[in-house]
Amino acid sequence: EQIAENDMMLTALLITTTAASPIAAIANCSDTGAQCHAATDCCKAGATLPADHCEPVNQYYSKCVTQDVCALDDQQCMGKGDSVMEATPCCTSGFECKPINEWFSKCVNASAPSPPAPGPQPTCAGDGGQCDGPNFKTVGCCNTESECEVVNQFYSKCVDQPKCVGENALCKGSGDHVMKDTPCCDTEHTCVPWGTEWNVCRVKGHETCSVHGEQCYGTGGSAMPLKECCDPKETCQVVNKYYSKCDVASPTVEETLLPDWYRGQCPGLKHCPDQAGHFE
Repeated sequence: EQIAENDMMLTALLITTTAASPIAAIANCSDTGAQCHAATDCCKAGATLPADHCEPVNQYYSKCVTQDVCALDDQQCMGKGDSVMEATPCCTSGFECKPINEWFSKCVNASAPSPPAPGPQPTCAGDGGQCDGPNFKTVGCCNTESECEVVNQFYSKCVDQPKCVGENALCKGSGDHVMKDTPCCDTEHTCVPWGTEWNVCRVKGHETCSVHGEQCYGTGGSAMPLKECCDPKETCQVVNKYYSKCDVASPTVEETLLPDWYRGQCPGLKHCPDQAGHFE
């Protein structure tokens, strides 16, 4: 009986000692970055340096955050929200705690020169740039000699407005090809409708037909009605789903090795459309 009584006393002593042990208590605390409750919980690193403190991220959530005694250069020195951290007592000499934004501050060089002030915002758009449209801060002008032209109800852009243009050049357009009517083409050329949305300067005799290699039909952004080929020996041959050109029935081997946009000429466009419909 005495042995049994001694065993019970020893067991009770061990339980009491374990419960009172700081090691056992810390084992029940939260890890760095883990959720804690500021009123009741503790952080495992609370007894060491740098210590963790239980900090509120918002009204519903708190977490264990490492609280440095002093913050290193260019490192956080205070924060809130997801970046919560109490203000550190100090930065290294020559540095001070400065807010980077509403949620985060760091130790920055107090003697470093301030960044230069941003330059003035451009008041006009560049050639090809947007100059008007819904939900767009209207600039109302263009930097160059181009003019602000309406592409559609959602978008306007700065368009170069030449005084005169040469053979096969754009002389008037709308939509994606928008441009005001130019005052003139070169001598012996006339501004005639070519694509669905654009006119070009054509030489006399070729106002309504396409010569060898020229676009004779198109869809998408390069849409144009079917045109006859000027050479009766040629027909309108499909190059890709966006454009066709005047050619003999079978292209040469050399032609098949060239990229789509290089195989022909597309008056009024910078180049003929590729397989993706890009024409510029």
